[in-house]
Amino acid sequence: MIAFSMRSLVVEGQLGGVRPGDDRGTVLERLGPPSERMASGGGTEVWRYGNFELFFDQDLVYTLYHDYLIQLEADGEREVEAWILGGAEAPDYDQVVARLTAEQVAFVAGRDREGRRMLAIPGGARLLFEVDEDTGVEAWTMIAVDHPDYSWGKFTPDGPGA
Repeated sequence: MIAFSMRSLVVEGQLGGVRPGDDRGTVLERLGPPSERMASGGGTEVWRYGNFELFFDQDLVYTLYHDYLIQLEADGEREVEAWILGGAEAPDYDQVVARLTAEQVAFVAGRDREGRRMLAIPGGARLLFEVDEDTGVEAWTMIAVDHPDYSWGKFTPDGPGA
């Protein structure tokens, strides 16, 4: 059974042993065939394993992505190790910061290009948080691990006093 560890995705930037920069052969060897393949514009192809997505540019993975944080599904021969996810609601910003701090996981706080709060884990993922307009809760909504050649301009670290 292949494990999709949410902690490994966030902290180490890998999903079942696959990292951005790996080729299709490596992905097939480590994860097996995807449950779905979708073509996207500009030569991009998306492979889905449940609701985990791998984005390819030609033969190489450039992003590992997940945005169904309260519905963790890996499908078939894979299982999910939820870590701090898997509850009825996604953790909020303060809960994630507290957990990362308690586990001594280094992170950088910042914003995406739309001003939403993000946490970037060096060597790991970017975590996006969005405020629910109805409840006012700022919940964790997305995990992305990008190849360095594809990640420019998406994250601005907070400055002193931010």
